[in-house]
Amino acid sequence: INEQCIVTDPIKTDEDYVNICNQFDLLICGSDQIWNPNWYHPYYYADFPEIKAKKISYAPSIGIREIPEEKKELIGKSLKSFSLITVRENKASALLETIIGYKPQKVLDPTMILTKEQWINLFSLKIKKKQRYLLCYFLSDNRNHWTVVRKLAKEKNMSIRIIAQTGFSYFYKGRKYMDAGVKEFLDLILNADYILTDSFHGTVFSLLFEKEVYTFERFQDDQFFSQNDRVRELMDEFEISDHLLKYNTRRITCVPPINYITVDHRLSQLREKSATILNNGILK
Repeated sequence: INEQCIVTDPIKTDEDYVNICNQFDLLICGSDQIWNPNWYHPYYYADFPEIKAKKISYAPSIGIREIPEEKKELIGKSLKSFSLITVRENKASALLETIIGYKPQKVLDPTMILTKEQWINLFSLKIKKKQRYLLCYFLSDNRNHWTVVRKLAKEKNMSIRIIAQTGFSYFYKGRKYMDAGVKEFLDLILNADYILTDSFHGTVFSLLFEKEVYTFERFQDDQFFSQNDRVRELMDEFEISDHLLKYNTRRITCVPPINYITVDHRLSQLREKSATILNNGILK
């Protein structure tokens, strides 16, 4: 893996953006929620008539459950110039089909293209055999999360470590990491015994590093801006939906450990499929 990343000059205006895009033969739009309609912008689609470079997408997420009617025409216009469209979730594929007339292919989140060993080597991570701990990484404030944290830590006789992101996480007892960067974030997951999170990527890296992870739904399902589907699809894909905790869960029921033979086999299949789709899109 080439660790170097060549960064373009700063973009301060639309003209800068267009000029830099036209320096390339190919633009790949992705990933995460760049196509969430709540913050639609032509930048996320490289949608400027002056841009002549070929465009494909790799695994962007829509994030929410429905696309507002007033955004469909804008999104449809922005997608017309793509030679390949791929997305991260089946839900996103179905939603875009209503706009563009065909189903975009589903591919893996790009963080999952790399293997556990590649992530470890890329950041020179070390597997440590020290104190057992439960890692908490929450993007929302929900008192019920912390009820489960307390019960699980006591049951498993583990200390608590917290990647602090929200108000409650700064006040709960445990060793806190206020400014964890990428390397520290990955190191904490790699060396945890159990992980409790409500984060999509917290779940992704827990799976990559073969950890016992329980993921909370972060939203009520009837909320228009709910992003539960993206986590639900991820856990269904790897047959670990029993490790998905319903919104406001206060207790973890006894479920079997995650079968990482099954998970790793499925992940290997999806890596190969996703890489093939991406390579074909680049060479087409």
